[in-house]
Amino acid sequence: MKTTHDDNTTLSNLTEAKEFFISCPSECEELLYSEVKDQLKAQKLSPKMVKPNKGGVYFRGTFEEVIRTSIHLRTASRVFWIFDKIYFKDEQDFYRKALKTPWEHILHSKKTFKIDTSTSGGSRSKIRNTHFMSLKLKDALVDSFKNKGAERPSVEKFRPNVLIKNKIVSSNGPLQAQIHVDLFGIPLSNRGYRVPGHGAPLRENLAAAIALNMPEITSDMAVIDSMSGSGTFLIETFLLKNKISPQFLRIPEYQKDQATWSFNHFPVLFKNRTWTKKINSYIDEVAKKDEANLIDAQEEQFHGVDNDLNAVNVSMDNLKKAGLFNKVSITKSDGTKIDSKGFEKGIIFCNPPYGERLGELNELEELYYQYGENLKNNFKGFSAFIFTGNQDLRKKISLRTSKRIKLYNGPIECRLLKYDLY
Repeated sequence: MKTTHDDNTTLSNLTEAKEFFISCPSECEELLYSEVKDQLKAQKLSPKMVKPNKGGVYFRGTFEEVIRTSIHLRTASRVFWIFDKIYFKDEQDFYRKALKTPWEHILHSKKTFKIDTSTSGGSRSKIRNTHFMSLKLKDALVDSFKNKGAERPSVEKFRPNVLIKNKIVSSNGPLQAQIHVDLFGIPLSNRGYRVPGHGAPLRENLAAAIALNMPEITSDMAVIDSMSGSGTFLIETFLLKNKISPQFLRIPEYQKDQATWSFNHFPVLFKNRTWTKKINSYIDEVAKKDEANLIDAQEEQFHGVDNDLNAVNVSMDNLKKAGLFNKVSITKSDGTKIDSKGFEKGIIFCNPPYGERLGELNELEELYYQYGENLKNNFKGFSAFIFTGNQDLRKKISLRTSKRIKLYNGPIECRLLKYDLY
């Protein structure tokens, strides 16, 4: 069996490079790659390999290097350790080879796990039932523990200690199963400040990607979200401008309970006290810097408005949970009628509705037109950004775009449009 590790001794050596994959939203790969390189330079880390790929970035380095890098990545979704690669002919061959995988390195018998299987490329025609392949891998995992006289770990569908992704791809000859293990468990894109109550908010890492495509924010600039929704864009832009890590709320949770992140359920890691002490010391440093940067952050620079009272209330709740209620203002107002808050320059952002029904589209044409007219009249000196998934509606804004950037909001192909207002 070909695997990513030659033997258990190599796997246990935490100073040797391992293979990881850091995922991100579609069209954010280059942004993520740039973030990774910036972190490596800032922290003077030297992994063996960093390479952009469809859906994310491949990273070959140590656990310490990938974790220290990942907690600063704003566009990342998840971080996977490519724990094993299994080449197989059929389901039984897959089971027999998966039985030999050293599962005890990533899972204690008293912990819980979940397995998801996906296929890609030519494997889709050969593997017709991904659920069955998940069951075969589960059987191999628990039987591996049983064969060694250990208690069988349990499956947990909703909040497992360890999440395993079984990615089956086609290779020359046999099929290949890549066993990916989620290092954090909680998606890095889930920052921890959002409360339920808003219909279709931007994902946190998509909002961060939008912010990273904007000019650097200086202290004499206003940042205005004219249809703020859940406040996600404002929060992510605030964190970026003030150099606060995207995991600023998750880190205190981890400090109180190290089981918060999945890597501390891996026996290969938590049994190594020297490694644990080192990584915890670095996380403590990040927490102190975040706290200091939050205290020093400029007030009255970030403003949000929304014409929907429910959205305003949701934004306020999110700001309170994030500890930013005194740093970012949210008010009920019409985004087509606001002014520049007394600033001579800045950034104004808008994520307007895209429209699904004919009646909505007719109303939205007027909304987009009036919004563009307000930009021309009240925001000279600003850079305006509109994020929309409707290419026809954007034509109702009678301004010339200076930049168009393709991004995806879930499955919807969108454009981030930049307008320079003179």
